[in-house]
Amino acid sequence: MFLQAGLPEDQLDGVLGYFHAFDSAPEIQTLSDYLMAKATYAMMDRRLPPKEVLSPVARYVISLGARIAEWDAKVAKLNS
Repeated sequence: MFLQAGLPEDQLDGVLGYFHAFDSAPEIQTLSDYLMAKATYAMMDRRLPPKEVLSPVARYVISLGARIAEWDAKVAKLNS
């Protein structure tokens, strides 16, 4: 399901392991994490049906979007 939604295969094990343990996307800690998260989010979000919010993939994409927003807020705070 995650692969069909566009998650790169080389990220699958890490994403699924974290998602099963914590039911969310991992925290973004570096610029590299952020860039990968943005690309993954864009790819996966495009492939989800518009009203899908309860599937594991949708919950992951929603939590990934929240992690991206947290990172953006942290960077904005540092730059102000």
